[in-house]
Amino acid sequence: MIETSETLGVFSRKLYQLPGLSVLTGKRPVYVPFLQGEADIYAGWGYGQSSEKARKAAVKKGKNFLYLEDGFLRSLFPSNINPVPLSITADKRAPYYDYNRVSDLETLLTDPTPLSEDEGREARAGMAIFQRERLGKYVITGDEYGLAPPRAFKEAPLLLIDQVAGDLSLTSGGVNSAVALNAIKHIRAKYPHKKIFLKTHPDVLAKKKTGCFDFCLGDATNAYGVITLDPNISLQTLLSLKPETHVLTSLAGFEALIYGCDVTCHGLPWYAGYGLTRDLHPDAEKIRKRRGGKSDLTCVFHRAYLRYPRYVNPTTGKAGDFFDVADHLALQARHIRNLSGDLYCFGFRRWKQKDMLRFIKTPYNRVIYCGSVRKAFQNGYLGNPKAKRAVWGYQVQDDLDRLAFKRQTPLLRVEDSFIRSVGLGSDFIPPLAIAADCGNLYFHPGVDPESDIRKLLRTYIPTEKRRVRARRAADFIIRHRITKYNLDDLHKEIPVVTDKKIIFVPGQVDDDASIKFGARSGVKTCTDLLKQVRADNPDSFILFKPHPEIVAGNRQNNATLKELTALSDHVETEADILTCIEKADAVACITSLSGFEALIRAKPVMTYGLPFYAGYGLTEDKTGLISESNNLALEDLIFVALIQYPLYAMYKKGVSGYVTIEEALETLRGQKESEKCGILENSNIKKLLTRLYQIKKWIFR
Repeated sequence: MIETSETLGVFSRKLYQLPGLSVLTGKRPVYVPFLQGEADIYAGWGYGQSSEKARKAAVKKGKNFLYLEDGFLRSLFPSNINPVPLSITADKRAPYYDYNRVSDLETLLTDPTPLSEDEGREARAGMAIFQRERLGKYVITGDEYGLAPPRAFKEAPLLLIDQVAGDLSLTSGGVNSAVALNAIKHIRAKYPHKKIFLKTHPDVLAKKKTGCFDFCLGDATNAYGVITLDPNISLQTLLSLKPETHVLTSLAGFEALIYGCDVTCHGLPWYAGYGLTRDLHPDAEKIRKRRGGKSDLTCVFHRAYLRYPRYVNPTTGKAGDFFDVADHLALQARHIRNLSGDLYCFGFRRWKQKDMLRFIKTPYNRVIYCGSVRKAFQNGYLGNPKAKRAVWGYQVQDDLDRLAFKRQTPLLRVEDSFIRSVGLGSDFIPPLAIAADCGNLYFHPGVDPESDIRKLLRTYIPTEKRRVRARRAADFIIRHRITKYNLDDLHKEIPVVTDKKIIFVPGQVDDDASIKFGARSGVKTCTDLLKQVRADNPDSFILFKPHPEIVAGNRQNNATLKELTALSDHVETEADILTCIEKADAVACITSLSGFEALIRAKPVMTYGLPFYAGYGLTEDKTGLISESNNLALEDLIFVALIQYPLYAMYKKGVSGYVTIEEALETLRGQKESEKCGILENSNIKKLLTRLYQIKKWIFR
């Protein structure tokens, strides 16, 4: 909710109804034709007709005027799919793309004041995130699964970037038909034997508009040997090959600079004239003199992306910054890219299948549930160029091998994530979060293939914004006593009185996949773990809690509870896991997620296996694991494990159907309170309804 009383007068009903406009401008929008009196400031979109009306009204009334445009980091999809931008530019002087006038952006970029050390560090982190996460004004512009640039492009990449015919950035950037034709003539003269590859603008594909080169040149484009690339191949994929890039006025030219490409401008975009590009427009020298002709990419990026636009934080709905939007779009895009293709899904029990759609179905894929290899063949697996195998955990390996023997395709593994639900999965409670990994799952320490979470941790770029967000999430988790299953919140006192050091040993299921893959050094069962902890800590008090699914009777261990009791000083079956962690001075586990939950709560953790959180200097690793990173803070681990890696989804529509961790945590908190305060709490009716639900799920498992 915007708190300012200042009004923003607009003449466009569409602009007036734009969600988030008040947050992005810091003013309360009013539709001028219905306004009694006058607005404090007027605004319009670019040089449009309604914008001109608003500008004239501002001049007449002696008020300021804002030229609004989409920001440089706008949305996940093009505007026809995502009509609401996550950033805009609001310029008091002129639209940033008009080279005839000095905009606020140009004033910022020509400021001789150097960046501070913090600003430079911030800009470098922003560019690194932009490139590594494959960001852009529109991040996802097509279905590129299974597509690759032509071999000729890979061998000699030469890229010409198209724009929409009639776009104001072209006419305001000094581009006409002659300039467009000269651009192609220049490239052909410089490289007479090279193929020129044309990248279509996403709006041409999405809205069936005409490209600038086709409009201006018609068949002449083909006459010069220009090859139009498949529009579904993303710009980011092309730029990652660092082609020599030629543009008219496209923002993609600046994105190419971020990727390290050599860029030639044939028009006069906002980033020309600073010594970053080769500028060939007839007025290039005049612009170079006006803009100084010398700047560095870090400074231009900081001022153009971090200072000039106005962002809305997708998590809070309040004013945000570049990193809020960049992290949000990167997260959404990574999941959509990972889930691309036609997913032939195995090992998903029938009761899970509907629940899983909100996680794994995207605008650019198909989900095909298969109970057998034969079913996959009947659905065209062998001849489908977009085929990809998806499996729950490490189930039905024989079926996956048979498919791979016939035709090798990428494999996606799906599993419950770290903050799952209020209730057990074995009781058929649907999850709020899953892990969808293109490699091994998070509990598999192998590197063939390496899990996505380990890749994210290995390539993590720390920023203060990320650490603040991680700390806030951790504080919420601690304050509301949130765990993976959130089974209870009893705060039952554990009857332990001792002067000894208390080591809490969380039980696991002996045949669990995380034990199978992550156990080391002969510690592979709860029995092994208790014996080893006792041997390593003979004078300590060992507190043991069996795994909830063992207590519930849904799973079994090799040793009986009586045998495990003999190996510990106290076995706790009633108090919740957090009470046990809080009671302890340290936690010892094989691969249990409880170790991560203990780290969040600042407890020392000893690992006897290879959980995902080991090896970063945050735990005492009894396996002798060499530290994977010397710079990983606990907040960094929390950010990757709880914000970047999982997929959170509920029966609520958000961007691409996913929600943020903050929304998921708030939902879990509400569910926990409903469990405690609901009218069916501890009643026979609730127990009966729960059992009927479980029976129904069991029938369709």
